[in-house]
Amino acid sequence: MEPPESRSEELWEFTLACYPRAGVQPAVIGLQDRWGADVNLLFLCCWVGASGRGRLAADDLHRAERSVADWKTEVTLPLRAIRDRIKQAPALGALPGASDARGKVLAAEIESERVAQIALEDTVAREADPSVPESERLDDAAANLTAYLDSRSVRVDEAVREQLLVLLGASFPDLPDAELARS
Repeated sequence: MEPPESRSEELWEFTLACYPRAGVQPAVIGLQDRWGADVNLLFLCCWVGASGRGRLAADDLHRAERSVADWKTEVTLPLRAIRDRIKQAPALGALPGASDARGKVLAAEIESERVAQIALEDTVAREADPSVPESERLDDAAANLTAYLDSRSVRVDEAVREQLLVLLGASFPDLPDAELARS
């Protein structure tokens, strides 16, 4: 048996730190449900900027999306569909053990998201530069999110802007709201 690979999971750790912050879950799920945004790519955009890795070009974003497209289609989305079906179908949810089964499917779905984030992180071949000023990192994260949403033809209305501010606020928790709004 081979030893487990030693991989960086900085993006996953970043996501785990951001996701529980106030308003993040409804913001990213809202972008996912309304515009088809990939939550992992939203966090990638923020992580690349926040870590001092700079801005993502359109090619970077396309390469990242392609790197996880099959995994998302063949693994993550079917797991999500099963979990949602158990929750939404009263007859299924009422079966003994259904809640436990749904919890296990959720755990598998979360693990599939971790696998996707490792693959996404591998597409970013830049080292973090912690010497980049925080205001510049914020601008880079905002530019990355904008580039990603542009690639999906998302119209940035007030609701989308608010969702992005929540995500940026979670990515830069020490910055004041005025600084975030400037981005």
